[in-house]
Amino acid sequence: MRVVIYSFALFVVAICWPIFAEASGPPALQVKELSTKGATSPVDYLNALNRRGPMLATCYGSKDALTKAAPIEAFLDVSADGLPNAVNITNVQDPTNGELSACLVKQLDKVRFPAADGVVEVKVLLGPAPPPKKDRPTD
Repeated sequence: MRVVIYSFALFVVAICWPIFAEASGPPALQVKELSTKGATSPVDYLNALNRRGPMLATCYGSKDALTKAAPIEAFLDVSADGLPNAVNITNVQDPTNGELSACLVKQLDKVRFPAADGVVEVKVLLGPAPPPKKDRPTD
């Protein structure tokens, strides 16, 4: 009988956990589009960029500014050891925050990618992550 109760409790926690995890997540930038040249698996690059998303979001200063932000394009040349050699961003449109571009470049320069056989070129479109389900407008 105890095994059934523990199993049921574990089942309920496993089902409910994503609801609480999503609702309490910090604002973040996430990858909307990704293109890699020279990488064996773009999934590792996608994961590395999305892990840095909350820190990229801090560059905007407020959640309101982040949600109103247009997607930005970033171009990275990643060395064989996984460190960015060059980072360039475009489409940064926030006249009230003059340091936004510099902050985004600094944060993208801190992303650590997997080691590769050679240089990997990454082109990524980053945009605000969708709001939690409870904050989304209903249709």
